Amino acid sequence: TTTTTTTNTTTDSAGILLSHGLLLEYSNATARELNLVDRNLHDETGVALAEALESNAALESLILFINRLTDLSGVALAKALEKNTVLRTLDVQYNYLSHVSGLAFAQALRKNRVLQHLLLSHTRLQDKSGLPLAAALKDSTTLLSFHASRCYLTDASGLAIVEALETNLVLKALSVYGNEFTDTTGLAFAKLLETNANTALETLQIGEHKHFTDVTGLALAKALRANRSLRSLSLDHCRNLTDVSGVALAKALEENRS
Repeated sequence: TTTTTTTNTTTDSAGILLSHGLLLEYSNATARELNLVDRNLHDETGVALAEALESNAALESLILFINRLTDLSGVALAKALEKNTVLRTLDVQYNYLSHVSGLAFAQALRKNRVLQHLLLSHTRLQDKSGLPLAAALKDSTTLLSFHASRCYLTDASGLAIVEALETNLVLKALSVYGNEFTDTTGLAFAKLLETNANTALETLQIGEHKHFTDVTGLALAKALRANRSLRSLSLDHCRNLTDVSGVALAKALEENRS
């Protein structure tokens, strides 16, 4: 069962009442998902939801996509994850979160053993939290998808994420498009896809990187010939990839059997 607000005029007062109601409602297992997309919610509701999650024993998915939550909510939600034992999906994309929230989520990932999908895209994580998040990802045994697109990450975070995937055997989907990666990270992803037979990665979104050139494109084409796990590779809006990469990628797809 999914609980979804019916208008986009939800107030924080209503949001707080709803979040406190979670404890009663979900203790009776009447719903598994709470969808609060684009409801103009602020930290009053975000913190109240976090408090509810600390003891909630039924909610599996919390979607807070496109709201006005800041690090006050981000940190509170991350701390709630340290105690919560049932939530599988948390989506806080398009909120006003910074590396402060990112650091809190990195710490939470080290303690939480049930979360499967963490979506942090379109926030200002930066390398200050990108590196700790990558380190946490390296040790994660439950996370199936991780989204950190348009989060102002540079090659430092990109390389750390690739390093994490070298030993992570469970992550199936990674979205890191629209950051500040260069061919350095692009080549690292290509090498991972080509040589790491243990990777579980099936979906990789690394488009919208203006610094990717044909160096990355050709390396990825080569990797696709060898890789047997990847099902989807997104390179859209990499404006410095030319027909040289396009032709090589097309030929690689002819040979790829995954």
